[in-house]
Amino acid sequence: MTKKWEETSKQKLVRGIQDQFKEAGIPVDLSKIDPREMRGADDLDLVYTGLDNIMSSALEETLKTAEQEKISLRIAAYLNAIKRIHVHYDKVGFTI
Repeated sequence: MTKKWEETSKQKLVRGIQDQFKEAGIPVDLSKIDPREMRGADDLDLVYTGLDNIMSSALEETLKTAEQEKISLRIAAYLNAIKRIHVHYDKVGFTI
């Protein structure tokens, strides 16, 4: 669904730009646009986007923890990982 929506959005955007140029008297030839530029995201693009979001969030969290606790980034990453494990254990009712 995301791929089709993205393709449709790009086509509408290009048509809108073409219409604006046409109103200004500037001809635009859409046949010169590379079809690969108009395609929507494929599965690999979506995976990479999701991974990028996860990594960005993790970096922000690590930087915040390192600054708050005045510790290295490595220790902050370990601390965040341990906190996540602790939260998960609490949610499933596992006690140590």
